[in-house]
Amino acid sequence: MIKKAIRQARTAEISGHLDLVAAFQGITQRTADHFEGVRALKEKRKPHFKGQ
Repeated sequence: MIKKAIRQARTAEISGHLDLVAAFQGITQRTADHFEGVRALKEKRKPHFKGQ
């Protein structure tokens, strides 16, 4: 999603691009890896990501 957002940023207007990035953020914040990262940060340990 980051690569797509960067490519799109070259030609998009800022308001449209911000909408896209906000949508991507909403998607990624609901993944198992996101929750694992947050838990690991709170527990002060290394995260164990599974690509989910």
